[in-house]
Amino acid sequence: SNRPFRRLILAWAVNGLANGLPAALILIVFDQILHMPKASGPLLLVYFTAGVVSVPFWLKLSTRIGKHQTWAAAMAMSGVAFAFVPAILHAPHVLILFGIISIFTGAGLGADFTIPPAIQADVVDVDEAASGEQRAGIYFAAATMAQKAGNALAPGLAFPLLGLVGFSTHGGNNALQDGVLLALYCGIPSALKLAVAVIMRRFPIDRAVQHELRAAIAARA
Repeated sequence: SNRPFRRLILAWAVNGLANGLPAALILIVFDQILHMPKASGPLLLVYFTAGVVSVPFWLKLSTRIGKHQTWAAAMAMSGVAFAFVPAILHAPHVLILFGIISIFTGAGLGADFTIPPAIQADVVDVDEAASGEQRAGIYFAAATMAQKAGNALAPGLAFPLLGLVGFSTHGGNNALQDGVLLALYCGIPSALKLAVAVIMRRFPIDRAVQHELRAAIAARA
């Protein structure tokens, strides 16, 4: 059994759901909560730009504190940033504040695209050291399926729940309906990101273990 793999798969699936919920709901939030539908485009640009720009930082940090610690730190940062969304909705200069949050959550996305695949390679080494077989394809396929499953679950969870409370994309929603939308957009993703940070905080493959695995594999070759 490969316990590190199971832990990584769980983190990937949970994080996929955490990323999928705001992706599915951001246009509705900007239209129905902020009443600024045209602002979503520029802020999405800020979000994705922050993701790209942050990649070298995460790579450098991972060499200093380790891969799983880096991803845990990035997910904790994203979770805290998401939690601030309800507090800024009625503040002056809300778009500037939303842009700042987007920088932090976008940077977290940069870590998502960079660090987990590197951790996955270490997980494959666990299997190869134990079995003597190279089955990277199976592991990467399973990880991709877990992430996609989390992404796909997001709209399947969000829209039925919004329908259940009677939320309308045409407006006229009450405080409960808007609250459910915000909970799905930022509250639940915040909690899920923090859960991923906890899952990965004590991930068993650190730099020393990874070196031992590579030495065992090299000795067998």
